[in-house]
Amino acid sequence: MDYITERSQRIDRILSGDEVPDLLSLLRQDARRWWYHAQLRSRGEVDEARKRERDQVRDQIKELRLALVNGGYATIANSGGTYTLTVGDGHTVSGHNERIVLSAYLVGLPVLDFRNVDDIGAIITMPMPVIGNAMYWRDSIINDMARLGDRYPTSMSYVYIADYFERAKAIGATIHHAPTKRTRDNHYEVQQ
Repeated sequence: MDYITERSQRIDRILSGDEVPDLLSLLRQDARRWWYHAQLRSRGEVDEARKRERDQVRDQIKELRLALVNGGYATIANSGGTYTLTVGDGHTVSGHNERIVLSAYLVGLPVLDFRNVDDIGAIITMPMPVIGNAMYWRDSIINDMARLGDRYPTSMSYVYIADYFERAKAIGATIHHAPTKRTRDNHYEVQQ
């Protein structure tokens, strides 16, 4: 079994509830796997490697907290393993590391799984979700829709996060910890 298939199967086991790792151990394991930290350990600089690993875990926890505060979410883009954590206010964390999605899932953030969607064009033309301060974006959305009318584009436009999840589901994406309703400030309540 190749590495990508193995990662994909592990994600499926965790998202289905068959495997439940501890968040802190997941983050620590990820930090130890980082090539530079492993290199430091092999050179005998164990204390420096541990310090950098602790710093990395702290940074990842800060990102998760910020995503929780701003109403962020995680995305699995394709079977090749592109993962994104949308933290809020234009800040994202992305890469080929399943830790991004698994840690988001473990803290209760919504996870959009686009691996089942064959139409890449449908994903690309989706509007961008508003994350963070919705009141700031609300006026911009309303003004653009009023100004452009029927010419209001679907891609490169903004929609509220709950609407984004509905559109993702309509094209075939699987949603874990799906938001059930949008609150006044664009945060959402998560369906457990």
